[in-house]
Amino acid sequence: MTLTKTHNRMIDGASASVSDFGAIGDGVVDDTVAIQTAFDWLGNGPFRHLSFASNSTYKVSTTLTMTSTWTTRQCTVSGNRAQVVFYGASGALFDFSSVGNSVFRDLYLISNTSGVGTAIYSRPAAGQYSGQCLFENIQILDFERGLQWGSATSGANGGWSTNFIDLDISSCDIGVYLTEGGNNALNFVGCRVASCGQGVVIDGSCYEVKFIGGAYEFHTTAAFVFGGTSEKFSISMDGLYMENASTDFQFNAGTTNLRNLSVKDCYIFSSSATKVAVSSVGSGFSGSNICFRDNFIYTSAGSFYGDLPVGTTLSNNYAPFEQAAGGIGLKYENSTKQYFLSAQSAGVKSDVTTNQPCNEVGSYRWTLFHNNNDGDYVFSGNLVVSQGDDPKFTTDIALKSASGGGAASGTIGFVNDTNIIKFEYTPLAGVTTLSTSYLVLTRT
Repeated sequence: MTLTKTHNRMIDGASASVSDFGAIGDGVVDDTVAIQTAFDWLGNGPFRHLSFASNSTYKVSTTLTMTSTWTTRQCTVSGNRAQVVFYGASGALFDFSSVGNSVFRDLYLISNTSGVGTAIYSRPAAGQYSGQCLFENIQILDFERGLQWGSATSGANGGWSTNFIDLDISSCDIGVYLTEGGNNALNFVGCRVASCGQGVVIDGSCYEVKFIGGAYEFHTTAAFVFGGTSEKFSISMDGLYMENASTDFQFNAGTTNLRNLSVKDCYIFSSSATKVAVSSVGSGFSGSNICFRDNFIYTSAGSFYGDLPVGTTLSNNYAPFEQAAGGIGLKYENSTKQYFLSAQSAGVKSDVTTNQPCNEVGSYRWTLFHNNNDGDYVFSGNLVVSQGDDPKFTTDIALKSASGGGAASGTIGFVNDTNIIKFEYTPLAGVTTLSTSYLVLTRT
């Protein structure tokens, strides 16, 4: 490609625009060759700055690759909110597999065909370097994969020490895909990943990956999906807003080597009455030190933890109601759980499986809130479970009948149901349990 203009600043390394290399930016002319030439110039000198023209649309038909050497990789790309539209049939729009110490800002990346291509791709081969970059204020729309980060082989120098700030990724099959090799020290700060099939898929090697603030919402499959057998250590979600029509966290069958997963101070909401806010699927999962702490967890039909991996710690979460029978082997710390009592006819036993293991030493405060047509009644007591104990425990209660009148008695109690604490409530004839009755169980 012959340059349309040549300036000393282009040769000596300060700054240039893609228009200096022949890019038109009208959305009609194919600017692939011109932008590739600009990227080639950018990677051949230190501290170079390349800009796109604001309010312009650049048509790109094949992958744009930016390479740099160890001594000339400190470059900056300023998009000025320009649109880059990918017309390729497959592959990536931007391949940054061997880029380091560089900054990319203010671009709007769109796939011309929904569900085709990858917007930003970085998978270094053996001996390549990718890391210590900043991607900021980039909007990605309609790709198969919005951001794919990792490395092609175990001998690569990974995709590490990189910050992703204020990304907006939407309407992709996968929003963020962290695949094999070297995803070390990645920070996603204030990002929004929305309306994708899967929001974030983590099935490759990851060490110290943080998602801080931002929104992960409206995904049809799950917001975060964990899979694969590679090591996934020290992954954290802190202060996220999560609202989904499906599952928020999915732990795939056969997933191994997930260690130190922390979900903290998040708002986790599921708008589907038939789905859980936190769920796992399949068997053969193995992981350790998985903790959900100080979160608000809620669904439109009450809050559910679902079938989280055995050994998951749930600490000081606000979950108004828990109705699912799954979650066997969960560890509750300083948590209050509330369970609905289903509406029953007079004299019919109602029971709730609490999901709390009997084989852990623990003290609980229980409170029964019972509603009749003529008022509310509150009963409370203490339950102590010693390791290996069968917590048979019953208490008589006195209630008025649903229509008022004289008192009628019943019983409440806890029993061991296959090593899980189970609550049973049996009103006598004349006392009806309404759907607003519930049990509160607090670990003390």
